Amino acid sequence: MNMPSGNHADVISAEAFPIDELRETVFGLGRQRLSPVLALSLLRSKEYPGKLDDFQRVLQDEAAPPRLRYTAAVELGRMGERGAGAVLLAGLKAKNDLVVRGVLQSLARTGGKEAFEAVGVLRRRQQLARWTDWPLTLMAYRLGERGFEIPFPSSRKIVPLDRSRAEEIVLENPKTREAARVVGPQLESMPGISPAAEPGVVMQCGGRGMMYLANREFAGREGVERLTRRKAVQGVVLVHYPVESGAWDVRYFVLTHPAAAPGTVQILVVSSDGVVAFAGEGRIEGGEFALWTVEHPGAIPVDVRGRYVEGEMRFERALSEVTRLPARPPAQRRASLRGEER
Repeated sequence: MNMPSGNHADVISAEAFPIDELRETVFGLGRQRLSPVLALSLLRSKEYPGKLDDFQRVLQDEAAPPRLRYTAAVELGRMGERGAGAVLLAGLKAKNDLVVRGVLQSLARTGGKEAFEAVGVLRRRQQLARWTDWPLTLMAYRLGERGFEIPFPSSRKIVPLDRSRAEEIVLENPKTREAARVVGPQLESMPGISPAAEPGVVMQCGGRGMMYLANREFAGREGVERLTRRKAVQGVVLVHYPVESGAWDVRYFVLTHPAAAPGTVQILVVSSDGVVAFAGEGRIEGGEFALWTVEHPGAIPVDVRGRYVEGEMRFERALSEVTRLPARPPAQRRASLRGEER
């Protein structure tokens, strides 16, 4: 479910455009050096009074282009503004399915109990049922709700690593204070996730900086014990986007659920759009864990090893191949989007 949104901003810096110009572009009031969709994505990184009102106005405007409204919904879920949750819940009533899909994408990250119930009702609409699967699943893991457990991939889906072609992923000890900058409102607005004060590891993978943060709600002896009884978001992996704003954005959720063996959990690293990217298993306290790549378009075979200590995954070694699996052709992604805009 790769949709155009803030990712376009990777090649254009928000600092190059004043707030007034971006707002005028979004609302069609002045010169337009950028598309309204891109301007809205860049506007998310700006701080100014009335920011939430601007995004709410776009989302609720039934006459606005669906792609622009979709982008407003997605960015509302990333900005962490107080009151964004209520705006997103109201957005579930939008008449355009693409817009509703954007709202669902954000509620997957930020929705609480009320959103979980509302999306469950929306699931009855046949044309939207399949788009509610991932939001309901992530909310169930975050909130500890019953149902919506992701099946562990079969051995046939695990991509083997060719060690003769593998390279070691550099694991760095992060600067303690860097976490304070990384853990912004977008993480604090996710019910069920309390990011650790210090990141567990920083690594470079695929040309991007990546950072793992454990969920404090499952730290310590009592927190670890809870992982043996319920589904959970054990942590998040953020990716660095240095060009447009220097910001970090959540790209993967580390999900766990109890395994058959006592004191053991199954680990699923799932992308922010619901694709299971890596899977593994580990013992809760002091035991080793391993993660491997799950077959999916654009996958890079990896083999990650470490220890699970006091609710945190401590990485010790990571290997990766350079070769990727084939990605989904861009033409197919564009065709899918055009179909949703009709």
